[in-house]
Amino acid sequence: MSDDSNNHNLAEKIAEFLESGIPLSDEVMHAIDDSFSSLGANELFELLYDPSNCEADAIIELIFYPDLSFQEKIEPVLMTRSYALADVESIARSLILKNLRVPVILPHDRGLMTIDLTESIIRQ
Repeated sequence: MSDDSNNHNLAEKIAEFLESGIPLSDEVMHAIDDSFSSLGANELFELLYDPSNCEADAIIELIFYPDLSFQEKIEPVLMTRSYALADVESIARSLILKNLRVPVILPHDRGLMTIDLTESIIRQ
């Protein structure tokens, strides 16, 4: 299989996982709550898009950091070959072009929000 085909397969697998939604773990929600009290989905969404919030990037990292279930889903694709920096760039570009909207599910019935997967989030 060509590098382009492998890169496309990995980008598709990542997109498929993200589009199915990211359920936040209790640990991630606890870390957010430690700084911001008990936020629902609407309040967390507003916080993430508040230009004066200097902690938005840290929260985005918590949300999108690959957890074990994500790693297990993409591992079969990753194991097919080694990926170089140029491959990572190709995969990132593919994801950027998809303009993905990622559902984020908060635990304990605290709601759901949808985050636009921007280039800056992808490159974090």
